[in-house]
Amino acid sequence: MLLVRSVLFALAALVNSNHALHARGDARNGMQVAQPEGIDQNEFPLQKRQADEDSLFIEESVSLLPSIHDPVAKDEGCPGGQEYKQWIDKLFDLAPPPPSCAMAKSFITSLKETTIFSANLWVLRKRGNVSQIFNARDPSMEPRGRARDLQYLWESAVKRRHIHDGAELLVYIGDKPRNVSRGRPHGVSHPGDTSVPFFSFATEFPAGSGMPTTWKGHVPFPSPSFLNKKVAKVLDEGSFLARRPVVFYRGRLSENCWGRFKVGQQECNTTVRSKLALATSDPADKDVLDVRITGPAVKTHQYEIKAYFKRKYNYNLSLWKDTVTSGNSRMVLAAPGNGWAGDTMMKGMLEGPVLMYLVDRSHDDEGFTKDLGEIYFPFMKPGTDYVPVDYGSIATEARGLNANPTTFALYRARELFAKRFLGIGCALTTIELLSNRYHEYMSRGCSPSDQYEPYMSRGHHEHMSSTKQ
Repeated sequence: MLLVRSVLFALAALVNSNHALHARGDARNGMQVAQPEGIDQNEFPLQKRQADEDSLFIEESVSLLPSIHDPVAKDEGCPGGQEYKQWIDKLFDLAPPPPSCAMAKSFITSLKETTIFSANLWVLRKRGNVSQIFNARDPSMEPRGRARDLQYLWESAVKRRHIHDGAELLVYIGDKPRNVSRGRPHGVSHPGDTSVPFFSFATEFPAGSGMPTTWKGHVPFPSPSFLNKKVAKVLDEGSFLARRPVVFYRGRLSENCWGRFKVGQQECNTTVRSKLALATSDPADKDVLDVRITGPAVKTHQYEIKAYFKRKYNYNLSLWKDTVTSGNSRMVLAAPGNGWAGDTMMKGMLEGPVLMYLVDRSHDDEGFTKDLGEIYFPFMKPGTDYVPVDYGSIATEARGLNANPTTFALYRARELFAKRFLGIGCALTTIELLSNRYHEYMSRGCSPSDQYEPYMSRGHHEHMSSTKQ
């Protein structure tokens, strides 16, 4: 039995101590989604989606699952699986002793009080051949957006890989990993309660970081960016050189800050996308830069933001519909948004041609680092698989690459990296490796009798026995 199970049962008791949580099948795309049996869903009204005292938002997203074909049909395994295994084993070798039941109770107390954190926290579970997913705060919540993509990834991994029976994982699907301490969410750069590890799409293991050297308390988990992506058709050198000798980029003002925009008070001029817009607006660089910010992602203040950019910077925000995948360019740019360069980095690594990555190691207005990375980021080698740049060096690097006859080698190296570490096969393989290593780690936390005793007295004995079976 896993310690995580005691965490989840405690959470259910805190939500409503008069009801027991049962795993109930609700067929959605052939998958079992856990629902609370005997509980009226109206007892769990969703709270208003507003900022709490730390100005953190419940982050919404759109599912990346295609409507026509099944991404798993492209599962051809993962050539880089051994490297992933070595990295994951090293990370857990650095982990502290597994948490005790007392630590789990403390974590649950904090989790109950951080509603915005727990709203983005989902539970993955395997019982026999059945895969389950439910929200940690509201088990009746329907998986949507990233949660639906997570559901698909977990279901596919259970079907196509060897996932240990009884595995349970806590996966945070927000843009930034948050630790919990004293009932409040904290950024990864703050001291936080890491006694109960959880998984996150973005973590403090950035591009080019290599093998882990420290334990963070949050473990990288394959993001929905792995879905519906394939390596682009390989270009020969002539076709590569025939492309426009420019850096192409289209992106929105997606940071949380823009939802609180106010002239003279909250102008968000230290966000990555705002600084990128100004750094690439010099007319003298138009020979090598085709970089445009295409308006705010948050519609609340879109007209004020557009007027502000025009008035203060003489910068016209483009329309999102003008976006093109690569603009027939030799180089594309990936830049962090609200947390990390997720889909833009994945598209750049898969489709290329040559990828530049904007590195900003400062912290945002919420105290989070801007240099976050997905599970494959540590394997990326700067100067080989991608070209790291800062705000002032993008045009200079572009001119240097255009003048360098070996630039085509960067394109080929990126393509080989994509085939080795990316795609749906690598997503499923890493889920298998992560869940099994995590299961082994958490199982050493405390004995079953220690886990059950506090909840038997609350009338949970019947539920625990049925779950155990």
